[in-house]
Amino acid sequence: MAQINPRASCRSVCSTIGDVRIHYLHYLPSDTLVVRGSVLLVHGFAGSTFSWRFITDTLVASGFEVVAVDVPPYGYSDKNPALNQSFTARALLLMDFLAKELPERRWHLTGHSMGGGMVEALAILMQDQVLSVTFVDGAIFRSLHVGPYPVPMLFRNPVSRGILLTVFKPLMVNRPAVKWMLKSAYGTKPSRRDVTGYLRPLQERGTARAILRSAAASVEVMPVAADSLKVPVLAFWGSNDRWIPEEVFAPVLELMPDTRKVIIEGAAHCPMETHPEEFIRVFLPFLLVNTPSDQ
Repeated sequence: MAQINPRASCRSVCSTIGDVRIHYLHYLPSDTLVVRGSVLLVHGFAGSTFSWRFITDTLVASGFEVVAVDVPPYGYSDKNPALNQSFTARALLLMDFLAKELPERRWHLTGHSMGGGMVEALAILMQDQVLSVTFVDGAIFRSLHVGPYPVPMLFRNPVSRGILLTVFKPLMVNRPAVKWMLKSAYGTKPSRRDVTGYLRPLQERGTARAILRSAAASVEVMPVAADSLKVPVLAFWGSNDRWIPEEVFAPVLELMPDTRKVIIEGAAHCPMETHPEEFIRVFLPFLLVNTPSDQ
């Protein structure tokens, strides 16, 4: 895989959008490279900017500006448990973030797992500023309607949530639990560095509480539908993914007019981590083809 120019820059930045803190990594090519276009990377459940570590170098070395964002409450972003964590609410937050921090750009949006639904909603809401969308084993939707998610009272009641938190955090936010989760998501044994990279952000104070509150705090704020997405779409799936099965979610792609589906053989839920060479071999040409020369 191509490597980033040593003079390329990467900044770790915290921005405040309204009263919400968002952490992101901002990669720019070296001064000797022309910036071809801009790529936004959005992680999935329990992920962070760490999830994209194996593909950013190649993208930047190929001339792309890359932004990997920690979606609240994950990574090092805001831990407020009352934040609306629905797809449309998060899409609006990301839209405000891009407008403030990185204005006057047209974006290639990329979302993994839960992040797939976020970038789908984001692309529909800001379609004039989007060049393409890539779903990586994405939890994508046919349509969303205004209103709360139907969740059990157990998650809505503060007392029962508090009890769940006392059980959930010690059982799940530890090295063996994260190792087990990654082994399932990767379809293979994770390295110690993989486990540490996921565990450290999850151990940030307030993360577990905010995750447990997420279902009760999720209210879709506007209607959106997959058939209104008009930009080119690339959809990756690992052939062994059991988290977001291709056969369940792929039919949504048929509602989008310009789509291409790629199955990465032997991969599970995280092909950009376990099979980065195969992933970038398809992803990079897709970005190049859909980037106008005047970008």
